[in-house]
Amino acid sequence: MMQRFGAVFAIAPASAVFAADGHLGTPAGVTDGFKPALAACAGFALLSPRVPAQLADMGFTVMHVADVGLLTAADEAILELRQRQPIGDRLR
Repeated sequence: MMQRFGAVFAIAPASAVFAADGHLGTPAGVTDGFKPALAACAGFALLSPRVPAQLADMGFTVMHVADVGLLTAADEAILELRQRQPIGDRLR
């Protein structure tokens, strides 16, 4: 469910920025819109790790998806492998 929200919150601002700065009529117009849209997405990516900490500071309960059962079987398998593998081995 949260993956769908993530896609919406990434596509909507990127589309709005692209529409404000560029157009699909010419290659230069696409580039003019793509660069600011990509910068906006990068900005959101840089802010995203701070959001759970900020919410916790505001008194909200922040839960990991593993705690509420929103993981797929593949996600659970990856988490299980990461827990069994020592951290030093993951860094190599």
